[in-house]
Amino acid sequence: MANGGATMRNQAIRRAIRATAMPLVFGVAACACVATCSAADGPRETLIANGLVNLGDAWLCPAEAEARRLFDALDPLERHYQGVQRAVDDRIKVNEKAKADLAQKRRDLKVLAEKITANDPAALGPTREQLIQSAKDLDDQIKRLKQVAKDGTRLAEFQPAREDVIRLSNARVGLTLAAAALRQRTAEMPAEYERLEKIAAVRAALRQLPQQRLGTGKDYAAEAAERLARIDRATQSNVVPVYRDDGHARVVTIVNESTPVTFSLRHSDGPTHLPHSVVTSLNLSTEDAPVVSYTVGGRKLRCRRVTLSSARVGGLLLRNVEALALPPEGEDLGAKLGRAAYASFYFDVDFSQLRMTILDGSAKDDAAKPEGKQNGDSKNVPSTGPMSRPGPRPGRRSASRSTIPLPLPSRAAC
Repeated sequence: MANGGATMRNQAIRRAIRATAMPLVFGVAACACVATCSAADGPRETLIANGLVNLGDAWLCPAEAEARRLFDALDPLERHYQGVQRAVDDRIKVNEKAKADLAQKRRDLKVLAEKITANDPAALGPTREQLIQSAKDLDDQIKRLKQVAKDGTRLAEFQPAREDVIRLSNARVGLTLAAAALRQRTAEMPAEYERLEKIAAVRAALRQLPQQRLGTGKDYAAEAAERLARIDRATQSNVVPVYRDDGHARVVTIVNESTPVTFSLRHSDGPTHLPHSVVTSLNLSTEDAPVVSYTVGGRKLRCRRVTLSSARVGGLLLRNVEALALPPEGEDLGAKLGRAAYASFYFDVDFSQLRMTILDGSAKDDAAKPEGKQNGDSKNVPSTGPMSRPGPRPGRRSASRSTIPLPLPSRAAC
């Protein structure tokens, strides 16, 4: 299970790296080539057989080799995230301008219509024909603007906007997982080197290579501390990208701190459930899980009740989330996050801004809190950047905003 989670996490990071579309040469690949090419020598072959990777005068353990690769990947991943963020912001700005222009054109057309109908046609003479032509031109402009301006929830349903949000969500996930993996690999390095130093064959091989040493002595997490803090502020904020599909708000979460899963948020009561494909990608064991009968849309499905160790939505980390593992015939139902899973919070969805703000509800326990919160601390998680601006508090409604209000303390699964 743990290995499966690490594999899913690495795959998500690799997808994010590929999405940067940048020619990257990472330490692991470059080092592996050097080591393989020199593997004919006895001591070198011994070191390689023990999982070490050569970099100049240093031999890296697998944890440091991976940490080095992640360290080199942070910059392009962050630049990619910022670029996609700008694309989403630009789309919102273009849409807002188009809506403003559309409103102004409609006002102008109304004024023209009043002039045309309020005056004596004979008195206006040629001017009337000019006014009618201007009105026709305005009407044509309005028709064109209506194709561009997306009012209410239409922007969040607009396919290009949805694709932008999905790219942004994937970039955030890749950056989040890369930062977490860098910290983890750096923390693993001392124990790995301590283990390797106890292997007689490794010590003997290094004695035969006097100019070579074990490890670089570099603390990657400490060296990238400022960058990691900036990444945390951007990706662990209380504002997350959102789009709309099939009448539901959809957000990308990180399940079990390893695998990105896109959930639809439930408007009403109902369980969290996962399609069979997601259950498989999470490597969830369902053989011994309790069997649950679930009826939806006139269909009766035989499901398994499982518990997700965590589900991360921006800076909100939900723990011990109960879910139904759907059978293969329920694949079309997709992944849905039940209200009970986030019972202590409000999700304030603003489709016109393609974002969802996580707001405190009446959290009475500490099982699910945005990271960085302490008991009695009601402040939001520190956040920066366009996608980190908190939206208005619930109560200020518009056609494009919906708040999914809670709590449902009796059904809290976290």
